[in-house]
Amino acid sequence: MNGNDLINVLREGIKVFYGHDPIVTLAPGALDARILRNVLGVKTAVFEPGNGELAHSDNEYIEVNDVLNSTKVYMYIINKLLSKKEKSRET
Repeated sequence: MNGNDLINVLREGIKVFYGHDPIVTLAPGALDARILRNVLGVKTAVFEPGNGELAHSDNEYIEVNDVLNSTKVYMYIINKLLSKKEKSRET
């Protein structure tokens, strides 16, 4: 698996369960993912469901449907990437 596989499967999952392409943004200094990527060389992507405009505000919340859909996206990613790994072992 490479980083593009992770990104492509994440995009697919968001499209399947949210019905639209993901909104892609960069937050280079705000997340621990940069440590995983830069120090440990781990392929990373951050998926944060909910309304980004409410993040870290006094009125921050997430809709129940977003929690359910994001769980489905995570399961979709895991299933797809493990399936690719199994197929590569078979060949």
